[in-house]
Amino acid sequence: MNPTGQRSGVGLNDPIPQHQRVAVFGLGASGRAACRLLTALGKSVVACDSRTGLSCDDLPDSVIVVQGRLSLEGATTVVLSPSLNPDWPENAAKNELAPVYAAWRDGSLDLWSEVELGMCAFAGNIVTVGGTDGKSTTAALCAHLARASGVDVLLGGNSWTAFSDVLLQNPAADLAVVEVSAFQSWAGHRMKPDAAILTNIAADHLDHYADEADYVEAKRLITANLGIGSAVVLWSGDRRLASWVDELEARGVCVVGYDGATPAPPPGVTGTPPAWDDALRVPGAHNRRNAAAAFEALRAVGVWKSETHEAMWSSLQSFGGLPHRIQFVRELDGVWWYNDSKATNVHAACVGLRAIDRPLVAIVGGVDKGLDLVPLIETLRNRAHDVLVIGELRERFCAEADGALTTHPVETLEEAITLARRLANDGDAVTLAPASSSFDMFASFGDRGDQFAAGVQALR
Repeated sequence: MNPTGQRSGVGLNDPIPQHQRVAVFGLGASGRAACRLLTALGKSVVACDSRTGLSCDDLPDSVIVVQGRLSLEGATTVVLSPSLNPDWPENAAKNELAPVYAAWRDGSLDLWSEVELGMCAFAGNIVTVGGTDGKSTTAALCAHLARASGVDVLLGGNSWTAFSDVLLQNPAADLAVVEVSAFQSWAGHRMKPDAAILTNIAADHLDHYADEADYVEAKRLITANLGIGSAVVLWSGDRRLASWVDELEARGVCVVGYDGATPAPPPGVTGTPPAWDDALRVPGAHNRRNAAAAFEALRAVGVWKSETHEAMWSSLQSFGGLPHRIQFVRELDGVWWYNDSKATNVHAACVGLRAIDRPLVAIVGGVDKGLDLVPLIETLRNRAHDVLVIGELRERFCAEADGALTTHPVETLEEAITLARRLANDGDAVTLAPASSSFDMFASFGDRGDQFAAGVQALR
């Protein structure tokens, strides 16, 4: 179902046969992956970054590197870093980007995201996973189940290795599962998966988008190119997703709703499958929904069928979840410790908090993204007897939670772990549920979660 161009010599489609000189703006992981893919496609590549002092030893020798500025250098198309999304007001105000965006809008310049470039270069079937929460777990489940059925599958995108790098490792794979964030999606993209999963839509990233409506539109755009022969698998309980169904069906898209109940098996499979609770090892109703979405998307691309059902169902029981997503760390003195560092927004944190069936001591806080804290405070009021608050969000959270929660502002994560151990009782759980990004104190949500897990393991 993907757009096709000319076939290159490495088993890839060339999505941009009319362009020979390509600029890559931003030398993060996705930008570097784009450079490698473009080189494999035989392009002349100019790699630019506003920063200086970057090591570029991992780039192909033929790549021209420009540091300290963004420059076309004669390129006729540009691959943008996710952080240079043209829909963000903060980027529109940058002098070095304004002429690039203007040329794109008047049709004289093409803009691509790295993940879009990789998807259009791939010749096999594609399942994308979008939405606000649960994308990474759902994508991992899709790949895990597909492998159990004997499919040669790639897994990449947003939270994973950049898809262009994954693609170069195995361009002849049968199926790609690609996690796509709003950062990688803007009007005019060419992504056209065979099946698209949308997990939910909840407020997030309002520090980048003009308002919540713009953020929601970025999520909707992932379905923009779908039509007859494509499928969208969406959570039936999300009112925003439900409001898109009529328009999708009018375009000929097959819309499949899921609700977390064990899905009906494919034709030819007899008997009643066991309940999710007997098969799924990761906790929470949201993970039952993630599993249902994965099965339905694989049904849509012909992977889940009677011949593969038994192997896929068996493999579901071996799926242990992902790091930093309600990850069980240890039990100590009757207290269970969980790492949910990937809960970087209010909605994700609330889902994780509700999944743990024990009285809680919660550790929250990080970058203040301007999100509404009321749902988080209400969830904690019903679940946690003590809340420890770290990071940039600390002052606002404690002020808004005053009178509703017992809060403890602390300076460091290490201090929070020590205090949490004193406050937790036998039978309780302590969970890191930040509801915030990590970059005020940590390199990433993974770094934050790793430091939390290490601190918990060090307790004696």
